Amino acid sequence: MNANIEHVIQGHHQVIVIGQTGMGKSTLINTWLSHDQERTYNNPVIAIPMEHYPTGDPNFRNRVSTENDPNNQMSSQTNKCSIYTMKNIQVIDTPGFADSNGSDKDKVNLKLIEKVIMDRGYITAVVLLLDGTRNRMTPQDQYVINSVRGLFPDKLLENLVIVFTRCRSRLSLRYPLKDFCQNVAVPQKTLCLDNVVLGTNPNMWKGNLDLERQLKKEWKAAMFSMAQLSGIFDALAPVSNNVFKEYSEIRQRGMAKIDSIMTDIKNLSQLKRQLTAIIVDEEAARLTVDEYNKKITETSVAKIRWINDDSKGHSTV
Repeated sequence: MNANIEHVIQGHHQVIVIGQTGMGKSTLINTWLSHDQERTYNNPVIAIPMEHYPTGDPNFRNRVSTENDPNNQMSSQTNKCSIYTMKNIQVIDTPGFADSNGSDKDKVNLKLIEKVIMDRGYITAVVLLLDGTRNRMTPQDQYVINSVRGLFPDKLLENLVIVFTRCRSRLSLRYPLKDFCQNVAVPQKTLCLDNVVLGTNPNMWKGNLDLERQLKKEWKAAMFSMAQLSGIFDALAPVSNNVFKEYSEIRQRGMAKIDSIMTDIKNLSQLKRQLTAIIVDEEAARLTVDEYNKKITETSVAKIRWINDDSKGHSTV
C-alpha cells in the first residue's frame, strides 16, 4: 500500500468502469452486485434498469434516476457517474462513450469522470469493457481507448482490467488482444462475460424446467467470472488522486502550448499574406505609367474563334 495516499481503507477498492455505449456496463454491474449479494438467477440485483428488467431494485432506488431509457442502446444508459458499494469494493459507473449524443457530450462526461476521481482520493483499477465477438479494433474502440489514455495516467493504466462482453470464455473470444497489448497497454487481467440471464426475457424461460436448468449453468458461469474479477484488486496498488492532479496539470500545460503554437502559426500565415500584399503593392508602385501600359500590352490573352465549316458538318476552333 502506498503510504503517500491519504484516506485509503485497507482492503477497500475503488474501481472505475469504462466502455462504449451499449457494451454491457449495466449488465456487468448488475451481475457483479448479484454476486456480491449472493443472488440467484431468478432474483438478480437490478441496480441499473435494463431492457428485460425495466424496474430497478428498491435498494438502489436513488440510483435509478441517473439512468435513461433502457431500450435505447444508441444512447448511454448512465448520464452521470454513479457509485455502487459492495463488501470491499466501490464500483464507479461512468457514462458510455461514442453514443448518439456526440463528441461534445463525451467531453462533458470526461470532465465528470475526472471530477469523481479527484473526489475519491484514490483509484485501484480501471475496468474497460470491449466486445469480445469483434475480430478487430473498430474506430469506436479506438476512440474510447484514446479517451481513456488521455484521461488516465500511465500509473493507473498499469492496473487495467479488460472484460470482454458477449462471450462466455476464451473459446469464443475473437478480439485481437495482442494488438491491444502492443498499441495500448498490457492488462493485469482479462475476463469474459456473457450473462444470458439478464439478456433474456424472463417470460421465455419461467416455468420451463429445461431452460431454467440451462440458465442456472449460465448464471453459475457468470458468478464465477465475478468472483475472479473481485479477487483481482487485492494484488494492485491504489493510485493517488495526486497522480491524477499532476497528470491533469501536465496535460493542461501541453494543451495550452499546442494552442499557443497554433495561434503563432495562424499569426505567421496572416503575416505572410500581409507581406506578400506589400511586396505586390511595392512592385506596382515602382512601375511608371508607360511601363504599366507596356506590361498590359505584352500580357498574352487566349482568344477562341469558332469557324463554321458546313462541308465538314462541324465547327472548328
